[in-house]
Amino acid sequence: MGWLGRLFGKKQGERKQGGAPERPADAAPLVADPALVSAPPEPEPAEAEAPSSDAPAALPPDILAEIEALAMPAIRLVPQSGASVPEAPVSSLGGRPSLPEGMDWPEDDARPMLFLAQINYAEMPPLEGYPTSGLLSVFVAEGETHGCAFPSLDQAGFRSLYLEDPTTCQRRDPPDAPQGPDPLGTTLRAEGAVLTGEAVHDLPGAALREVAALQKGWAEAGREVDEAALDRVLEAGRAGAITYGGYPVFAQGDVRTGRQRFHAKVLLQLGRLGAGDRAVSFGDGGAANVLIKPKDLGPRRFDQALYHYDSY
Repeated sequence: MGWLGRLFGKKQGERKQGGAPERPADAAPLVADPALVSAPPEPEPAEAEAPSSDAPAALPPDILAEIEALAMPAIRLVPQSGASVPEAPVSSLGGRPSLPEGMDWPEDDARPMLFLAQINYAEMPPLEGYPTSGLLSVFVAEGETHGCAFPSLDQAGFRSLYLEDPTTCQRRDPPDAPQGPDPLGTTLRAEGAVLTGEAVHDLPGAALREVAALQKGWAEAGREVDEAALDRVLEAGRAGAITYGGYPVFAQGDVRTGRQRFHAKVLLQLGRLGAGDRAVSFGDGGAANVLIKPKDLGPRRFDQALYHYDSY
């Protein structure tokens, strides 16, 4: 049984919830002579309790194995609360971006764009296909839709900038304060947060085409799979709120169709995180994704990326 099976292979009522650990079968008795202990009275027979209708269902082991086979490696980016963002071009969220001297601040329609995050790949665990050095910085346009055309291509309303050598970059103050809605909270926008990376595995969300393909196969085989249990397993297998690699997050349906069907690699995913003035929030519980085709990821053509967000 794989890692999902160990997590979800038993029904909730079958799991031990705290208490003393189980004793080995060959452990010494708890009393010197068990015969000196009177036997407890026989319990009166009780009517069997009906299973609770709201108890989470378990998925069959073979279904869990098919889901587990979808797991992909990813990097989870974790904001470090209380750590000041240094002048060096470390990975960071919000605050001041690292830009080369002389480079103009990215603009859209003559307005400064909002800096979202940057990833210094030299600091990150290795991830197949992704850079091991260089700096990715992501900006979006100001406005009600955060520059998104649902989805956006050709760097319209966003920028995904890649610098091979960030060592000469300097942290830059934004030209103006944000006007209108901002996906980052005010304190996070002003102060920023250092991001550290850890290697994890990621499962697709229920709205993705990879899950739809599994469901189609189950239906064709006459298998009925409890949707609530499936959602529970998929949600537990997500890599985190801020990631790259793994799978994108869509709330309203998979946008990887038509022209954008090959944008399968995640450069940056920003989901809902935190609260108040330190929150990350694209709409109501939504997520933003910057995606790229595998053929563009290798040669670092990050200007060929796609940008999309949606919410519930």
